[in-house]
Amino acid sequence: MKNVDFVAQMELFLEALFKDATARNNAIVFNYNPNYPRYLSFEAHKLIGAIKNLSRYYLKEVTNSKLSIIFNIVNYSLTSVHFDIYIKCTTVPLKQNKKLINEADVLLSELNAHINQIVDGFCININIPLPKSGTFKKRNSKISNLSGKNAIIACEDKDIFSIISHELSFHGLKLNRQKSFESLNLHIKDAIFKPDIIFVQKEYLSDKARLDEMLTYQKLKNFYIVIISKDEAKSIKSEKMITLRQPFTSDSLHETLGIVARNL
Repeated sequence: MKNVDFVAQMELFLEALFKDATARNNAIVFNYNPNYPRYLSFEAHKLIGAIKNLSRYYLKEVTNSKLSIIFNIVNYSLTSVHFDIYIKCTTVPLKQNKKLINEADVLLSELNAHINQIVDGFCININIPLPKSGTFKKRNSKISNLSGKNAIIACEDKDIFSIISHELSFHGLKLNRQKSFESLNLHIKDAIFKPDIIFVQKEYLSDKARLDEMLTYQKLKNFYIVIISKDEAKSIKSEKMITLRQPFTSDSLHETLGIVARNL
């Protein structure tokens, strides 16, 4: 069986799924812990095909909703890893496309995997072989010059906050979470506190006055802004600003942090 870089395969898949999501103003959250095995030995296209069908079951019908694709390791050994994969949505579609579910079921049966319908979505149970050459590939290396830096995550979504905070903690950043623009603004204006990086949802900056105020304080305190966006964010004229587009993998988040680190 061919060994595959599963994270890279999912990156390509999520890029395609992004178009389905934005067509109806939906957002996607993807969570595959960077400590999970990156290289797997199986027909990945069949699992990805099943996830695609179950995702489109929602994305083709719902609007203004959040779709979550979450991998959880149930058990693992030197030869295999057992996942529960959750595909969940905040909205139930009015039309239930049974064809998409059946096609996903056929693909999963070829991998000896099972699908269960749960309250807010689907759960795939699958056991996947690991490459014979090893089990867990080391995750992305630490970005040393981020250690000790102050980061604010201004985000209402607890899943996105969890994903980003896990990665920032790994690199040694000091974290501060703000759930509203008002509380974020107070921290930015604080004469004592100096943030180095601010992760902020695009919606917080939709008001031009808010954006202008943040850019003013950015010039004073010299912090880097990472905009978390569920769609294609418009370009903003600031040298120390970058967009982290949903859905993102640990690779794209690590790449974003690398850019930030080089420009702090």
